[in-house]
Amino acid sequence: MELTELDLQGAQVLIVDDNPVNLKVLRQVLEEAGYNILVAINGANALKLAVQGQPEAILLDIRMPEMDGYEVCHRLKADNATNAIPVLFITADDQTEALVAGFDAGGVDYITKPFRKEEVLMRLKTHLSLSRLTNEMTRKNQLLELENERKSRELVQARDLQLSMLPKQQPSLPQVDIAWYMSTATEVGGDYYDYNLADDGTLTVILGDATGHGLQAGIVVIATKSFFQNLANSSAIVDSFQVISRNLKDMNLQRLGMAMVMLKLKDNLLRVSSAGIPGLLIYHCADESIEEVEIPGMPLGYTTQFTYEEREVQLYSGDVVLLMSDGLIEQRNVEGEMLGFSRPQEFFRQVVDQPPDIICQHMAQKGEEWAAGRPQGDDITFIAFRIR
Repeated sequence: MELTELDLQGAQVLIVDDNPVNLKVLRQVLEEAGYNILVAINGANALKLAVQGQPEAILLDIRMPEMDGYEVCHRLKADNATNAIPVLFITADDQTEALVAGFDAGGVDYITKPFRKEEVLMRLKTHLSLSRLTNEMTRKNQLLELENERKSRELVQARDLQLSMLPKQQPSLPQVDIAWYMSTATEVGGDYYDYNLADDGTLTVILGDATGHGLQAGIVVIATKSFFQNLANSSAIVDSFQVISRNLKDMNLQRLGMAMVMLKLKDNLLRVSSAGIPGLLIYHCADESIEEVEIPGMPLGYTTQFTYEEREVQLYSGDVVLLMSDGLIEQRNVEGEMLGFSRPQEFFRQVVDQPPDIICQHMAQKGEEWAAGRPQGDDITFIAFRIR
């Protein structure tokens, strides 16, 4: 906002002077310029009017009996109700000591006697304009702080909602050790994982990443969890994907959806399908190789026309499976470089002989080392399990 854009007509100004002639002259000059005027003939009266009238500026005489202008200004600046009001001193003394004393007391400028109309109006306009600009900036900053507080509360609510959707305990199976890990970003990214253990021993595990952030992602997670609970015992993963995708699309969530990988494990036979999640890594103990199982797929909720693919992998004792969301892959270092797809395989190989919980922690630690203090841009989630 430019100074010339400010309309100062009607601004209220307090004049403080024990000399009736000075009061009359200043009042006439300012009223002719369109200002509303309050007058005080001593310091005590000035302090009272400043609180009650809340003028936008104060013209304050220095030489007054009982309480001089310096003392009045000190008291104005010590009171939260008046400390933001600009004070322009009225003085016939242009000595350096007097000027310094006025600025030390909290004044912003001087108007010298005898008064020159153009100078009075110019100085007053300048400080009224600056004061209004300052007040407007303060108001906008306060609104920004309130908005930031609101967003912070929303993020806390979204994170609490996100975490409440996650399973509270891990499945207990005689032939599988399993663990999971999640680190939420500052702006909640919508990662989600869940499992179902059927009566016939089939373990179904999903890892999802909702598009969008905050409460929007939370809506997608809630819906997906509900759909998964109803479909978990379905034998065909691709059929489950089609149902979830159709239901999310029918919710009219605009461009919100859910990337997901779902796997089913029974008798060490792994069946897996993906809808936009990075490929899972499988460590084959027999030949100490790491296989990356990449399955193309579109995130759920965008279309009902995509044909998803299901693959089977036979697992054996000592084999380890690692699933991850894209948070680690997309983590950037201080130079802005993404960690990428190849490095996670290296990190995984370093700990393939460790328990699943250690594997997850190691992957997370390597991501932190790569970031080197750079804020986490998205949720990071791992699920690891080992065949006994």
